[in-house]
Amino acid sequence: MSSRTQNFAINDKQLAHDNQMLSNELITTNQDLSKTKTELKQKTEGLKKSEKERTEIKKTMESKENALEKLRKERDELWLIVNTDKYRNFKSLEDEKTKFEQKFTQVQQKLDEVQAQL
Repeated sequence: MSSRTQNFAINDKQLAHDNQMLSNELITTNQDLSKTKTELKQKTEGLKKSEKERTEIKKTMESKENALEKLRKERDELWLIVNTDKYRNFKSLEDEKTKFEQKFTQVQQKLDEVQAQL
C-alpha cells in the first residue's frame, strides 16, 4: 500500500470514529432535550396551577377586604350616631325618666304609709 492509500484509510477510520462520536453526542443531546422539555412542561403546569391558586386567594382577600371596609364604615357611622347631640339628649331623657320613676315610687310609698296611718 502506498502512503497515500494508508492516509486515506486512516482518514476514513478517523472520519468513521468522529461520525460515531458525533452521533453518540447527538443522541445524548436529544435525550437531554427531551428530559428538559418534560421538566419544562411539568414546571409550566405547576406554575399555571400556582397562578390559579394565587388568583383565587387574591379574589378571596379582595372580598374580605371589601367586607372589612364595609364594617369599618358601619362602625364609623354608629360611632357618629352615638356621639351626636340627639343621642345624648335621648340618653339624658332616659336618665331623667328613670329618676322620675324612682321618685314617683318613693312618693307612692310615702302616700301609702300616710293612708295607712289614717
